[in-house]
Amino acid sequence: MSVVAPRVPAGEPRSPRSVADARCRDIEPTDVAGVGPQVTAYGFCSWDHMDLGRQLHIDWAANTYAPEASSEEKCEQLRMTLIQQHGIPEAELTRLPAPWYGWEWRKVVREWLGPPEEMPEGIGELLRDRWLVAGTSLVFLQVISPEGDPFPEGEAFLDSLRVTDLK
Repeated sequence: MSVVAPRVPAGEPRSPRSVADARCRDIEPTDVAGVGPQVTAYGFCSWDHMDLGRQLHIDWAANTYAPEASSEEKCEQLRMTLIQQHGIPEAELTRLPAPWYGWEWRKVVREWLGPPEEMPEGIGELLRDRWLVAGTSLVFLQVISPEGDPFPEGEAFLDSLRVTDLK
């Protein structure tokens, strides 16, 4: 697995450091909801630009899949997990093209934790989620931005991770 930083067109000016947050950490797999008991390690990194409403996120779960399963079998197992356990409608999932083994889900959401009648009007957030099979591991990438924000750096982040079958 490798992450490459491709060149992207110049975007908005960089936000001041005081409104940006970056963090990485490992987590005990048993403390992560939805992770199977076979997972032996789990880690994540997240980068947030609060003033722009932009976020980049990557998770890695080691030993999610059986080593004897083919990449296609793992990809199908992932699809079923996304539909059955995560509740993503099958029609909203897009199979990633080669060289990736995985799925993508894009959706505009309007999350509001308060009473429905108090929900402010306005734009929602665009979620761009990718799940990639990486050997026996699962890698999750997420980009979040305001609905109308094209966020080219986020698209480059999604395309920067190349995970291919080693066989």
